[in-house]
Amino acid sequence: MTSRTLPKKTRLSREDRLDHILEAAAELFSQYGYQGTTTKAIALNCNINESLIYRHFPTKRDLYEALLDQILYHWRDEILPAFMACDDLPLEQALVKICQAVVDQFHDDPRLIRMMLYSSLESPEYAKNFFQKELPINKFLENFLQKRKSRGELNSTDVPLLAKTFLALIFQHLTIKEIYQSPTYFSHPETEVIQFFVKTLLNGVEA
Repeated sequence: MTSRTLPKKTRLSREDRLDHILEAAAELFSQYGYQGTTTKAIALNCNINESLIYRHFPTKRDLYEALLDQILYHWRDEILPAFMACDDLPLEQALVKICQAVVDQFHDDPRLIRMMLYSSLESPEYAKNFFQKELPINKFLENFLQKRKSRGELNSTDVPLLAKTFLALIFQHLTIKEIYQSPTYFSHPETEVIQFFVKTLLNGVEA
């Protein structure tokens, strides 16, 4: 009788295990918020014992913080090349491309905006903590606009406020599309909406 060796279970490395836990947490936090997500549910989603989560993250808050950091670092890595690629383009064309890159990233992974909204609704403490983190889009856009101002391409005296105004337009558009799932609110194609946002930012609203 020939003996048969059963395949051994593949053991994940510590880094892979952490990524596995954070991925499962991202799905649940973005669907149910911080309060509505338990470590037990995350463990079930990972198919692991709940105690393993606490080996890596002493509290649920620590897990949430680590997840936010991971998402923001990922955003930095994805968005920074878009800003760098637009450095030599005319200002209006560059802002259109930057805006499209931000919109595309949100469409690819809407979990960040969902977690932002949940943080605001669930607790002022969570919302405050979220915005105390270094949001890469804000920083990149402010630096980009400041550089263009130094070149004489931009007349605004308040670059940080200009950057936040532009991002507010983008986030309002994305909230309606990704959160409210309303495809008809904006009657124009998304590319035209983005171009209008940029023209409004640069030229203002004529009387």
